[in-house]
Amino acid sequence: MSYKKAILLYGIALVLQFSLLNLFSINGVTPNLILCLMIFITYKYNDGLKPALIAIPFALLSDLMGGQYVGVSALVLFILGLAVNYFGRGLNRETLWTLLTVSAIGTVFYNFLYWLILTTLGNPSTALDLLKFLAIALPANLLVMLMVFFTYTRIYRKKVRPTGYAIVNMHYGINKRNNKTNLRNMR
Repeated sequence: MSYKKAILLYGIALVLQFSLLNLFSINGVTPNLILCLMIFITYKYNDGLKPALIAIPFALLSDLMGGQYVGVSALVLFILGLAVNYFGRGLNRETLWTLLTVSAIGTVFYNFLYWLILTTLGNPSTALDLLKFLAIALPANLLVMLMVFFTYTRIYRKKVRPTGYAIVNMHYGINKRNNKTNLRNMR
């Protein structure tokens, strides 16, 4: 993904985070669009740390607009970007379930590390508060990831959509004797 596209997507996510998503908050909790976008771009594109580095200024802006301390979310996003980049190497980047698993683990890791840093700095929130927050934030972030995944597949998969014959060959194999689909494997 190019720098221009990533900056544009992070800018749109930042504007939506502080304008439109406040209308859809549940108990004051909204999905973290910058987190979701950083996980998606870092996981889907094999660009290394570029998405995490691009997310840092936008995380700093979000901290300036609504955070208790400036820089905590940028630090946690960078650490999470390192983790997603390192551990996501061996995973299948095309399936929805691995993306949802990575985003669920990433959301829990992000919020736990964010809570840990804030409590170290003197925030009086407890682990129960974190669990209450995660009970709403985790499904909200997963819903956003579903929407991002289906939008991505709708836009970018039209160019490389396989034919029906290729799908049959991928799932059932080709009979080597006569180059026709092996019907015994289809049952």
